[in-house]
Amino acid sequence: MQTANTTAAALANGIAAHALDFDDTHTDSITHGSAVLTPIAFALGETLNASNKEILTAWVIGWEVAARVGLASHSGFHQRGFHATAIAGIFGATACAASLLKLTSQQAVNALGLTASQAAGIAGISD
Repeated sequence: MQTANTTAAALANGIAAHALDFDDTHTDSITHGSAVLTPIAFALGETLNASNKEILTAWVIGWEVAARVGLASHSGFHQRGFHATAIAGIFGATACAASLLKLTSQQAVNALGLTASQAAGIAGISD
């Protein structure tokens, strides 16, 4: 059986996770973290031969970050017509990947900075 590469696996799993819109929801932040986090946790975890504990830990870290970014907006994403998961979720996915890749604190900060520069027009990245 042929398997997909990490990127293709994450994309396919992400599409499948959200296709029927039966996502879990962190109600206060209005985010659907699992649809974003599970694909990267599984695909990257498999590629890195991570343990189940490492994958679950990274997934929880990602959920924490995604929820906190969503909470920081005070429903502002939805009020402005954005889907909070699309913005908050990528920060969570980056944190999840950083954990699995065992990035240093500085590398994780840099990764989150790169994420911010791509997150629907966040300004101030050049400051």
